[in-house]
Amino acid sequence: MATIHECSIGILQHPPYCPDLVPSHFHLFPNLKKALDGTHFSCNDDVIAVVENLSGHNHKTLRRQHNDKTLRRQHNDKTFRRQHNDKTFGRQHNHKTFSLQHNDKTFGRQHNDKTFRRQHNHKTFRLQHNDKTFGQQHKEKTFRRQHNHKTFRLQHNDKTFGRQYNHKTFRRQHNDKTFGRRHNDKTFRLQHNDKTFGRQHNDKTFG
Repeated sequence: MATIHECSIGILQHPPYCPDLVPSHFHLFPNLKKALDGTHFSCNDDVIAVVENLSGHNHKTLRRQHNDKTLRRQHNDKTFRRQHNDKTFGRQHNHKTFSLQHNDKTFGRQHNDKTFRRQHNHKTFRLQHNDKTFGQQHKEKTFRRQHNHKTFRLQHNDKTFGRQYNHKTFRRQHNDKTFGRRHNDKTFRLQHNDKTFGRQHNDKTFG
């Protein structure tokens, strides 16, 4: 109020327009004007009688209209409450659906993580198995190479032994041949000596 006085704003001395502060006869005169429009009366008694009839009829009409408005307001309030409840339920349903979808997504991620871990474990196991298999194959190849080297050595030793045996046999045969030649030479010499001795004996006998 102090601000209003400081700004020198004038204040009207009547209540503001509000349905709650309107006087009781506010709705009466517009309806009377509509009902009495174009009607002529010869005396005041006729006017009073018509106004009384119209006022009672208008009061009933106003009550009906007021009741209709009240019912409409109540109906609108109920409808608004239902819509509000529907919206609230829809929001709750959406929240629940979102929560379920979020849980589904989280479960799907966890499932994917578990599947990825299983696949990773399978791959790791396969790699380890392949490493073990490769190690075993490498050992088998190494063993085969060592076995082949040993076999080659044995064969080489056998060949060497065979050559040595052949050399010894050849030497023995060579020695046998040489001994046979020497024996033949000795026999020939003995025979030659015998022949020479026989000739000398014959010469002596002849002489």
